[in-house]
Amino acid sequence: MAVEDERKLGFCALERLSLTQFELEALFVEPQRMGCGIGRALDGARSPLCSRTWSSVHPYSGRS
Repeated sequence: MAVEDERKLGFCALERLSLTQFELEALFVEPQRMGCGIGRALDGARSPLCSRTWSSVHPYSGRS
């Protein structure tokens, strides 16, 4: 979870696939804080655990 001054700015969630494999299930950043590197930091924190990576953008995120 990304926090600044006790305010939650974003989070990521992992799904355990096996004892050694995880998959990124969710990644969220507060819309007003997008573009500040929070998602990149959350993604970097989970990378050593995940065996697979993929990317999709929620249609209502305002990003493409």
